[in-house]
Amino acid sequence: MAIITTIGLRHGNAHPARHKTRRGDLIRDLSNEGIQQVLRRRPVLESFTFDREFSSIAQRAIQTAQRATMRPLDRYILLKELYTPEGPDGAIIDTIFDEVGNAAPSAYLTHPLNLRHQVGWNDSPVGRIGTRAGCALAGYLAGRTDQTIFVAAHGLYIQLAVKGLGETLVGANEELGAFLDDLDLTEAGMFRVTFNTCDPALTTFELYP
Repeated sequence: MAIITTIGLRHGNAHPARHKTRRGDLIRDLSNEGIQQVLRRRPVLESFTFDREFSSIAQRAIQTAQRATMRPLDRYILLKELYTPEGPDGAIIDTIFDEVGNAAPSAYLTHPLNLRHQVGWNDSPVGRIGTRAGCALAGYLAGRTDQTIFVAAHGLYIQLAVKGLGETLVGANEELGAFLDDLDLTEAGMFRVTFNTCDPALTTFELYP
């Protein structure tokens, strides 16, 4: 049995991209407002001792992670799976984003364009994000006992990643799935999910105000 506590933090407000390209989005920095949003999370985060720290490869997520936890960059595992994928899946998600913007994952999962490209149960462009990201996170936890991890990423991806992590560790949990799918995180929004790898019914979650 292992208890895996996951703290998820959405990045703070960032400057707009100078160029509407993948590279332009990746190098966006936190704004002064975003820095202040993130710093307000530090008192809560100081109460945790993290065994692993993860971040999206986007600059605004990395800056959020470092400012929130005061950990140096070399402590972080940067995962491309926590950012918009390249290729057809990424193009579909970008198209949906143009319509629904920073909405909860449920808006993406139920969008007609996502459903149109669904090839099997829980296998769609949006669903695959969660599966890939969850498996990537779980790969760093294999064979370990109780631990606490920190994940800094983007509104849609961080929730799908933690949902995918839960499905990888303990199997599907409808209550947790509903919480994460309907969670519309504000800038620097933060939540906690605790998994008991022996019993999915003991999964708990909390949204920090």
